[in-house]
Amino acid sequence: MTSLFVVRIAGVFALLAVVSQFAAVGIALASGIQPGAPLNFSDGAQLLAAADANPGVLGLVFATISPSLGLPLGIALYVVLKDAKGYAMFGAMMFYVGQTIALVHEVLRIALFWRMPGLYQRATMVRGGEIIDGAHRIARAHIEGRETIAAAVLEEYPKPDGELAEGEVAPAADGSDQDA
Repeated sequence: MTSLFVVRIAGVFALLAVVSQFAAVGIALASGIQPGAPLNFSDGAQLLAAADANPGVLGLVFATISPSLGLPLGIALYVVLKDAKGYAMFGAMMFYVGQTIALVHEVLRIALFWRMPGLYQRATMVRGGEIIDGAHRIARAHIEGRETIAAAVLEEYPKPDGELAEGEVAPAADGSDQDA
């Protein structure tokens, strides 16, 4: 196996990695997801797109395998720079460390993307029907003509955060002592 052959094979895999990434971006855009942008949990359209994982599975597969397809580049990097001996080995190792981090990051991002929206899609209500949180989700469902929406129903109101005992004074917003 010649050095030129190894470099050519690595080049083909690099091209496949780029094509895979562009395919993932195209599928995400077609599914209503804006790649690279933070997920806005107050945007119902983004949450619905994220919750419906079926159209995005192929795009997520492409996004995940894209860094893997680039792995032969590390071998080509070493082959091209092998005259530098230790530096070439170090460069190839650092390439693989970076690719591993990119792959783990992509897998974690996908797992979070699929799990998080469901937590934010529900309206929160008390058993009597009073809405504690998520009225905008109910309004959006009404506008979109949906008859049902996921809701977390509580038996009673939760205890408020930061409740003060009788005679206790709340700290000042700037952190200074109010009694001074």
